Amino acid sequence: MDGHEHPMLFISRTLSPAEKNYSATELECLGIYWSFSKLAHYIDGCEGLTVVTDHYALQWLWNVKQATNSRIHR
Repeated sequence: MDGHEHPMLFISRTLSPAEKNYSATELECLGIYWSFSKLAHYIDGCEGLTVVTDHYALQWLWNVKQATNSRIHR
């Protein structure tokens, strides 16, 4: 390789009517959760998996013991 990170896959889906009412933070969490569930066969047993995000609320969320929003906590 050339020493740079490159995407290996792009995936997407449409939001359900209920999900369209989610906040930006909830949508970011949903995206991570959904992509992990879809790509489980790629990442199962993977050590050192890193999630990179520029969404500040998600960066804050990693350090919180319990989220105040029950949907995010789940």
